[in-house]
Amino acid sequence: SPKNVDLLMTRAELKYLNKDYEGSLADTKQAIILSPQDLHAHRMQRQLFHLLARHREAATAATELLAHGIEDEAELLNSRAYSRALGDFELEDAERDIEKALKLAKNDNAAYLDTRGYVRLKLGKLDGALTDLEQAIKLIEQEQREVEIVGLGRDLSGQFGRSYEKQMETLRHHLAVMYHHRGEVYEKQQKRELADKDYAAAKRFGFNPA
Repeated sequence: SPKNVDLLMTRAELKYLNKDYEGSLADTKQAIILSPQDLHAHRMQRQLFHLLARHREAATAATELLAHGIEDEAELLNSRAYSRALGDFELEDAERDIEKALKLAKNDNAAYLDTRGYVRLKLGKLDGALTDLEQAIKLIEQEQREVEIVGLGRDLSGQFGRSYEKQMETLRHHLAVMYHHRGEVYEKQQKRELADKDYAAAKRFGFNPA
């Protein structure tokens, strides 16, 4: 069934887990051709572009989706801003994107604050970057505590346990990235001790530079 989108995406995810990112991207692109409205495929494609350091292509993909009204506008603006920051290009445009995304978001969004903090870091706006990243970390740590409370005394061996661990893994991933970003800010501010402390925390939560 070469045109079965679900099968293509399943294979793309398996290739992703096996770190065959080029193969996963090829399947994801084919899935998008067959089903242009498949949001999961679009998100995975952008993630793969990042893993392959093809940040301009990730930004272009987000731009195309914005033009066609596919996917949430704030999420796409955040994605494009982060792509530009990772690739170190069009940083002023990236800042405008993430400012608009934050205005569109109804509540404080830790991921968006992290993106703005990272964009500000790249622009040399270190005080603003630090403020954003501290708030982002605070929000994720609060969410982590709330999830842990829900799990207290519960049986973690079944479906609930799998859902619980998936949530915790996602939060650990966010913290790993955010601590590393804040470490970069401290390093730029020549606060070596604080930077090393954040880098160590990022590594503890599973940060991988690749």
